[in-house]
Amino acid sequence: MNTRTILLIDDDADDRELFMDAVSEIQDDLLCITAEDGEEALNLLMNPETLLPDIVFIDLNMPRYNGIRCIQEIKKIPRLLDLPIVIYTTTASIQQQDEIRKLGVSHFLTKPMMFKDICELIKSIMVEVDSGAFR
Repeated sequence: MNTRTILLIDDDADDRELFMDAVSEIQDDLLCITAEDGEEALNLLMNPETLLPDIVFIDLNMPRYNGIRCIQEIKKIPRLLDLPIVIYTTTASIQQQDEIRKLGVSHFLTKPMMFKDICELIKSIMVEVDSGAFR
């Protein structure tokens, strides 16, 4: 079995737990690792011993390194340039979405409220990852 990995960067512990529960519900070969903010995530991603995740979900509104700063820092590191990034947030204006897309994110998604909707969202994104649509 080929395990695939999602990195979720989100400062909200409840949102992280719900997302991890959804990932474990979807497939046995899907693993979710988390970071509480962009700084923690960058430390993890820059560690040469860390296997890169297949995809990263990033919340926008976090302390220290917010989502935008985290994306900007990721895009400066050659090893991480092709890392697929999905914005996973509660709210953002259309203007903000347009600005963030220019940073090279793959998708801009609003966090669903219902567990089944989170599962469906993750499933659909992983189908794109598996098909190579993000690369």
